[in-house]
Amino acid sequence: MEADQGGEQEAKVPEMEHFTTRDVTRILDLPADKVRRYARADFMAPERGPHNEYRFTFHDLGPISWPPSVARTTSTASHSTIWF
Repeated sequence: MEADQGGEQEAKVPEMEHFTTRDVTRILDLPADKVRRYARADFMAPERGPHNEYRFTFHDLGPISWPPSVARTTSTASHSTIWF
């Protein structure tokens, strides 16, 4: 924590880790085209990096790594049904 001008402690918020499409394919064992398709379908909500590449967060990976029975009925990003 750092002290501000008034002597109070200010907590630093850690920066969220981002994953590339390649990282996600390795983590979830999915082909890159499927990861990109999920992102375009708003099933995941990645940010875009300086070169317009997808930058996924841990929260983006959650719905994709759920068991198929849950993933078939739930989508947190778009509130729509996704069938694998």
